[in-house]
Amino acid sequence: MINNPIVIADDDADDRAMMVAALNKVFSDDQRIIQFPGGSELLTLVLELITMPRIILLDMVMPRFSGIEILTKLRANKSLENVPIVLLSGDKYNLDLAIQARADGFYSKPTNIDGFMEVAADIKRLFLSTHQC
Repeated sequence: MINNPIVIADDDADDRAMMVAALNKVFSDDQRIIQFPGGSELLTLVLELITMPRIILLDMVMPRFSGIEILTKLRANKSLENVPIVLLSGDKYNLDLAIQARADGFYSKPTNIDGFMEVAADIKRLFLSTHQC
């Protein structure tokens, strides 16, 4: 699954850019990253992908569909049942909602590149180590 993409949906372009930069630094291989400005765009493409994502990272608060709504729709798709889905939120109190929605992980959204680097390294260690993919 090393060539399978990491998929990110976040309506905040700065946060999305920092997460992509952090993932690019953490992964020494040529990891493909597909990014979306919202959940509806993610749903449209992910449900049509031939190659399954390695992991899906969702902002919890986005216009049109929340991260929880996207997670629920993705969980309904059997072909995605083994794809980890991680939620990020600027509000650490959303952890309970993430657990109830059956997210595989939850992170308080960092506010700087160092924080995004920590999250990216943690995601790699917990969800994308070579023995799991």
